Amino acid sequence: MKQVSGFPQCKATVSGKFIWNDGDSKYGVDIPVWRQIAYDVDCGDDTECEDYCISSYNALYISGKLGKKCYGYEVYILTKYTISIINSLLINTINT
Repeated sequence: MKQVSGFPQCKATVSGKFIWNDGDSKYGVDIPVWRQIAYDVDCGDDTECEDYCISSYNALYISGKLGKKCYGYEVYILTKYTISIINSLLINTINT
């Protein structure tokens, strides 16, 4: 596979939090595939909080040192349309 050139190193490769395969390119465009969202909640016992997080946010309940929180995730799905937009942005970036 031809390596991407002319782009900066991706943020995730610099952080050290992620494992990259030897053949994976570390340069390109940062495109998020998911995002974690934390909601502070005011609820009673653990069962009530779990039910509240699921029904209100479609999220998981966790009680910890940071207080009662619901954690949910938004997953971004790349569609043919999205890829087309990204390709257009890349072409415009390369041509400028």
